[in-house]
Amino acid sequence: DAQSYISLDKVKNIASKNIPVVLLSGGEPTIHPDFCEIVRTLNSGSSKVYVFTNGLHAEPLLEAAEGRKNIRIVTAFLAGQAKALTNRKIQTLSILRDRRIPVRANLIVDVDDKYVKSIPEDELKRILSVVSRAYVTKYLKANCDTGEQHVIRLMAYANYISRKYNVEVVTYRYPNPLQRFALNVFSKTLYRK
Repeated sequence: DAQSYISLDKVKNIASKNIPVVLLSGGEPTIHPDFCEIVRTLNSGSSKVYVFTNGLHAEPLLEAAEGRKNIRIVTAFLAGQAKALTNRKIQTLSILRDRRIPVRANLIVDVDDKYVKSIPEDELKRILSVVSRAYVTKYLKANCDTGEQHVIRLMAYANYISRKYNVEVVTYRYPNPLQRFALNVFSKTLYRK
């Protein structure tokens, strides 16, 4: 339903404001009928555009980002997600990386009082081999503890990944502090962070 998507006119208005960082999310932003045009429009100014995607479809991402500067593709990998899904996302990121499109991984882990439930080492190694930066995010559930011990475990895990795999790792708790301006392509709502 076209009425549930943000309009291209609204995107053009946003682009005219020269916002430094724009995050495209949604459900899945690549299925918006004007996805490529949205990315091109936002990228025509000085905005850095982050596309948070499920990473399952390389074609619209390639079409939107190829040959453009200041576009980053970010795909989430969750602790415990199906191996076939992880493999498909890695394949998409590899295609993008081979075309010199910057790709990032958002590693979402579960932290409790005793441990960090993380992504299996074999999968983690493959993910980190195709990305230029990884974000390690604590999965926040309703009524969960976000105390100091959880943050320390999260930071220790991020440090471990950074040292072992020689990749830049940024730690934060969701929502991402990089979200200066989030544009949800499935609604007419704009979020300022």
